Amino acid sequence: PGQEAIWASPWGRAFFQALARHRRLITFDVRGLGASQRDADRSRPEQMSADIAAVADHLRLDRFELFSEGPVVCTMAVMYADAYPGRVSKLVLFSPSVASSASVVAAAETARASYPLFLRALATLYFPSGPPEAQRWFSTAARTSFNAKNLAAALSWTYDLAPILPRLTSPVLILHRKRSQVADPAQVRAVASLIPGARLVTLDGDAGAPYWDHEQFIDIMYD
Repeated sequence: PGQEAIWASPWGRAFFQALARHRRLITFDVRGLGASQRDADRSRPEQMSADIAAVADHLRLDRFELFSEGPVVCTMAVMYADAYPGRVSKLVLFSPSVASSASVVAAAETARASYPLFLRALATLYFPSGPPEAQRWFSTAARTSFNAKNLAAALSWTYDLAPILPRLTSPVLILHRKRSQVADPAQVRAVASLIPGARLVTLDGDAGAPYWDHEQFIDIMYD
């Protein structure tokens, strides 16, 4: 979901406020999502990485910490950190993947064929054990934040970060809930093994969204 939808939820607002503790927090919607231009081309992750550069340049950010969640957004964050190593003081990846999976790419066809059904399935994927209000919120927020075309385009990405990950020089923290289905645990561990000095922290629970039950890891991010 877009940042406005996340902020409108009590758990999302609490997460943003926790991130902003003793820091200046900057959030933005990537192209095709939320308040960003909906018809922008988002067929390649490199384009999304360039959006981070555009936001950083516009705000004149010389060096900053970068937080990303989910395989798609983590991919663009990794590509940015690789292209601009001197600007990322710390990289936090929540449930990343080394490479795109055939099952995710295939899901793009489901999104195109039956968008409401796909969003309900996606809500269950992110909140497998509920609660129901979080599943309902996620499905509704996703529907208002992006359309089927843009979502399918992102799901259709094919990427392989294996050549890039060993080049990262920023401190990297990797977070993943042990029963989350958003990213394959083997893929998450592979990301950690390929990044020199990366720290992997496995969290309790199965929620795929970082703003849910964020209290268990927020202090780790400030270490």
